[in-house]
Amino acid sequence: MAINLSTAAPQIREQRLGAVLSYNGTAADLNEKSKNSELKCLDRSYGQCSDCQEGCATSMCSYVRGGAVVAHAPIGCFANDQVRDNAGRAVSAARGLGEFSNSTICTNIKEKDTIYGGAEKLRKGIREIYKRRNPSVIFITSSCASGIIGDDIASVAYEMQDELGVPVVPVSCEGFKSKIWSTGFDAAFHGILKYIVKEPKEKHDDLVNIFNFEGTDTFTPLLAKLNLRTQYLVPLATKEQLERMSEAACSAQICETLATYIAHGLEEKFGVPEVKAPAPYGINWTDAWL
Repeated sequence: MAINLSTAAPQIREQRLGAVLSYNGTAADLNEKSKNSELKCLDRSYGQCSDCQEGCATSMCSYVRGGAVVAHAPIGCFANDQVRDNAGRAVSAARGLGEFSNSTICTNIKEKDTIYGGAEKLRKGIREIYKRRNPSVIFITSSCASGIIGDDIASVAYEMQDELGVPVVPVSCEGFKSKIWSTGFDAAFHGILKYIVKEPKEKHDDLVNIFNFEGTDTFTPLLAKLNLRTQYLVPLATKEQLERMSEAACSAQICETLATYIAHGLEEKFGVPEVKAPAPYGINWTDAWL
């Protein structure tokens, strides 16, 4: 399906990809239904230990180097923040990128805020993170609580952007919207495509966008043998790198769970071809990818 950047949020993966979390049946039935996009997410009476799209969106945004995140959520939704900070520091060191610090803050929505609204609390949070860290870009991630009470994070984002003079990006990622937690990656990338990526000033025939999770740099030496340069996105990229991802020769994703949305979006909106090949695992798939 086409990527529509005029909307506040992307289509959930159940609609865009026909994605499901689990299946109960035969392999033959699974094969036939997947061919015809007939698989559906079923209701569950119980589930635990799963992520949600808010957590995935906040993770992607928090790894933008020099940026900051204001999570407009109850404090419990912010529980993984220290884990993200530790991972960012470790991977930044492994790649030789220098010190990394996760610049995030939570508005700590409470019961009173669900009655009277949390917009003013959100404004205070944005001003506080700007005062503390002077970020190059600020992301606002929503939550089930802020979505249910109808806080307009987009209006607050526009208002604070005018006040502070830095991009403030609303990311609509309420967990209840989708049963597919990876929809949160799409939500983060939707905000990046809509508010940060710029039209290319020039094209670089040797530059390859690599969409990957945090990890060591294995692709720079590999692609250097083909006289190609890598640009790792989104974890540990700067705002300036995000702005220029439209200038690359192509985009490759190492995990389709992560980056189908932004790879499709860059191809549709900015003419950056998506490498449509299996991820480079094993000899045959790596040959096909190259």
